[in-house]
Amino acid sequence: MEISYTIKRGKNVGAVCEPHKTQAGKFIVSKTRFKEDYIYVDTYDEILDHLKKGFKVRVSEVITKRSPSLVSYDSLTITK
Repeated sequence: MEISYTIKRGKNVGAVCEPHKTQAGKFIVSKTRFKEDYIYVDTYDEILDHLKKGFKVRVSEVITKRSPSLVSYDSLTITK
């Protein structure tokens, strides 16, 4: 499974982002941007389960290492 987001505006338009992996090797899903609301998950399947429940996933660009952003299910490209 692949999960990605393509930036649609700004100076990095067209850049592809993937779910952000923390130093601990976990992915982050959340309903808000606040750290106390973060849920840490291990797999893309867990990310997808949370996305279907209304959560968002933190994604980041692999190349530029910009700060991760929260993106909702509707804005992502998901291939199985």
